[in-house]
Amino acid sequence: MAIEVELKAHIGDARALQVKIEALTKGGEPKPIDKEDWYLEGTALVRLRREGGRLFITTKERAVQGGIETNVEHELDCDGAQFEAALGLFRSLGFKEGPIKTKRGLSYTAFLDDELGPLVIEVCQVSSLGWFVELEYLVDDELQVERARGALIQALALLEIDSTQIESRPYLALLS
Repeated sequence: MAIEVELKAHIGDARALQVKIEALTKGGEPKPIDKEDWYLEGTALVRLRREGGRLFITTKERAVQGGIETNVEHELDCDGAQFEAALGLFRSLGFKEGPIKTKRGLSYTAFLDDELGPLVIEVCQVSSLGWFVELEYLVDDELQVERARGALIQALALLEIDSTQIESRPYLALLS
C-alpha cells in the first residue's frame, strides 16, 4: 500500500509559480485538474471525489508533522454514475454531508530524486480558499517517508516558496 507524503502551501501569483514549475519540469506538459469533493461525516470521515467521469470513495489515516502530511489512503474507484448511489448509501448509514470542495488548476510531474520517483506538483484554486501549490510523493515503504519529507522541503525552496506559507490544516478544516 502506497503512503502519500504531501504538503500544501498558499501562493499569491499562480502564473509566476507555473513558470518556475515549467523550468523545473523541463517543459513537461501539465494536466488539467477538475475535482469535486463531497465530505461525509459519520463513524469516519469519507470523501466522495468526482473527477474525469470517475468516483473515488476515500478515507485516510492522516498524520501531520511540520506541516507535511503522511496519509495512508483507503480508496475505491467507481464509475462516476455511481455517485448518487454512494451518497445514498452513506446517508442511510447515518453520515451527514459536510462541505463540498472544488479544486481546479494544473498538475505537473517532476523528477528530482531518483529513489523517490515522480513528484506531483499541483497548482490549483480551491473553492473559496484561494490558490495553493501541492507537492506530493507516493512511497511504498515507511523508511522512505523521512526522505520524501526532506525532498518536499527542498522542492518548496526550489520553487522559491517560503516555508511560512505551508498550510498544515486540511482543506475541510479551512472550509468549516
